[in-house]
Amino acid sequence: DDAIGRGDPTAHDPRADTPAMAGVAWADAYFAEFRRIRYDYWPFLLNRPRPFRGRYFNLEGWERRSWQAPGSDIRRPVVWFLGGSALWGEGQRDLHTIPSEVARLAAADGLPIRARNYGQSGWVLHQEVTLLSELLAQPGLSGPDLISFYDGANDVSVQAQALPGGTATAHVAVPSHFGIANAVAATSGGGAGPSTTTTTPNPVSSLLDAYRRNSLILRGLQGVHGLLGSAPAAAQAVDEIDQEAVDKAVKVYRADRADAQVLAAQAGAPVRFFWQPEGFDVPGYRQAPARVGSPTVDLTGVLDDHRDLFLDLVHTNERGAELMARAVYARLRPDLVRWYQEHPGR
Repeated sequence: DDAIGRGDPTAHDPRADTPAMAGVAWADAYFAEFRRIRYDYWPFLLNRPRPFRGRYFNLEGWERRSWQAPGSDIRRPVVWFLGGSALWGEGQRDLHTIPSEVARLAAADGLPIRARNYGQSGWVLHQEVTLLSELLAQPGLSGPDLISFYDGANDVSVQAQALPGGTATAHVAVPSHFGIANAVAATSGGGAGPSTTTTTPNPVSSLLDAYRRNSLILRGLQGVHGLLGSAPAAAQAVDEIDQEAVDKAVKVYRADRADAQVLAAQAGAPVRFFWQPEGFDVPGYRQAPARVGSPTVDLTGVLDDHRDLFLDLVHTNERGAELMARAVYARLRPDLVRWYQEHPGR
């Protein structure tokens, strides 16, 4: 089997023991099922999830299942959600992710939508924009009436990785992804290109390891809620996100955002951008939204009074997803109102 997984399903995930998951009877089973999800190599995007059917996770193609309002035969605005694992819903069941909670809010508000959760673990905006281009070209797929991007943490932390080329590329701001070292090994070892054989490394085989080593999301886990250490220890760990990584992330993000705007305009869909919160006041990270500027909406302070909802530096429990969905929905609502005004009687 050439697919890449998330580790031993029987291993215990320490996030199940955080206060954010206190009293959640399904926590251990959830993380065990999470580690059963497997991935294959996919051109340009690095990894694509295999179809998966489970109690907490259901994946088909690029999409994770979302809550939908009753009435499948009624025309509704289709909203595509793209982002990393916080948007995808690591720490939440299918029907309680940010896209699912936005769909619930919209239905309760009399503006029901069809939510499509295209979030992917470990991804940055550049990968999401590439996926957007691929989805828009896919025959038979219902196009979006509204597009929402939810990013930030991965975009900053991935820029702290060393690029191939040593000092020659050390200060260069270019789109990147987690798992660079193994992807380089796969593409520079001779032959026609990436391979999933045992002789050439699978380009995504180090993705999750690299994600955990370098990601802002999990670097401070040992300090979150005193799980394996103290909160100051986590703060010290995230202080290692240097200013240069933030500088590069801002440049790359702005360029990718411009590409997303072009694609959205071609699709005839409004597009909204959100900068996600983190579990601690990461100095450079908090400055980034102002630097990337409009139209990205800064959501970094939304959970400042709810740090107990974090499983790690970025992922939250389902209550956290609900609160974030409220902030996102408030910005998407005018677009939905406009859509319903333009489609009377649908």
